[in-house]
Amino acid sequence: MAFIRKKLKKGHYYYYIVENRRDGPGGKTRQHTLEYIGPEESLLELAMGWWEQARSGAQARPSTATFRSYDYGAPAALWKVVGTLGLEGILDRAFPSKTVKGMSRGRVLTLGILHRAIDPGSKAAFAEWCSGTSLPYHLRFDAGDLDSQAFWEAMDGVTEDEVDAAQRAIVAELGRLFPGDLGSLHLDYSNYHTWIDSRNGRCTICLRGHNKQKRNDLRQFALAMLTAAALPVPIVWELYEGNKNDKSEFPDFAGKVARELGMGSLQIDYTVAFDGGGNSRESLSDLPFHFVCGHSLSGLKHLYEIDRSLYEEVDIGGGHTRMAHRVDGLEFSGVTGTGVLTLSDDLYRGELAGLEKAEGKLRAKARDLSERLRKPRSSLYTRLKAEREKAEGRAAAAREYNRKLEEDKARGE
Repeated sequence: MAFIRKKLKKGHYYYYIVENRRDGPGGKTRQHTLEYIGPEESLLELAMGWWEQARSGAQARPSTATFRSYDYGAPAALWKVVGTLGLEGILDRAFPSKTVKGMSRGRVLTLGILHRAIDPGSKAAFAEWCSGTSLPYHLRFDAGDLDSQAFWEAMDGVTEDEVDAAQRAIVAELGRLFPGDLGSLHLDYSNYHTWIDSRNGRCTICLRGHNKQKRNDLRQFALAMLTAAALPVPIVWELYEGNKNDKSEFPDFAGKVARELGMGSLQIDYTVAFDGGGNSRESLSDLPFHFVCGHSLSGLKHLYEIDRSLYEEVDIGGGHTRMAHRVDGLEFSGVTGTGVLTLSDDLYRGELAGLEKAEGKLRAKARDLSERLRKPRSSLYTRLKAEREKAEGRAAAAREYNRKLEEDKARGE
């Protein structure tokens, strides 16, 4: 139960709304401040004003009022979602039991997840964000307690195997809550740069590599993720080294996908779709699941010779159609499957515009070159003249040499 407490600070009394709470099971009880009311002098002045207004018959109300707003919608909605999923309990069961600032490890990490989902920021920024939401009031904790060190303590001691166990439990619960068709899956990769110091040898996963945000100068980590068409949330995911390319990661992650989905988490027949970034003979030849992938026509140039009249209009959903042609028994990257060739008018127009732009640049460069060649004082004209004179000199020397050889032959020497 909350109550008002008076505190003496530097000779002045201040009033607070506080509540007694126990720090974890068997922990000590301590007071947590819910709201600051104000100094004693201000409260007496406010009370006297109300009293004077009451004596004069006026409506007793303060002349000024202060309001404070809190973010409620998104935090409350997401807290209900994680409650439906049972995320806090899943994390507490998967990770070793631990209490941080009077809360379970699972609750601390779940609050951190909400922060990253609603207003992504660092662990150090959590307290400021959270104090502006309704979460501390409803969950009865002090936002200031969860500083960066508290989150490090919550993450300390958690192993990769335990993270994988939590992942499997989350996927299993998703499958139970949303038992629809999850057979169509999509695999993709991305990477994210960081500002980790180059001399930091403790972090072995953040390394320099090709960065999709063009920040090749920074250390990065990479993420492989599998999502479902019917349930667009991560189904299987894996963090890996920032200097590892998609082609190298593909076989490892494909194996993890087969293991995770084959352990009874979803128990479905599934098809994985992915782009051509990881395609190779080694990657595709031993895939343990059915797949649909993009593929380059490199090495399949005979497909360009298929006449456009053989393409048929295909409904691709959403009121859109595409011209396509099916090729059965197509051999690519060491496997045999069905190929689907498509024609895209938008892509054609884009490629044509690119070619026309490049052609225009080349024509302009050719005109500029021609103008420079016609000006005797230009450096290009002078260089060309010098090279031409050298070439003519070498040709004259060759002719003179051949003439002498012919004379020598005529004299019988």
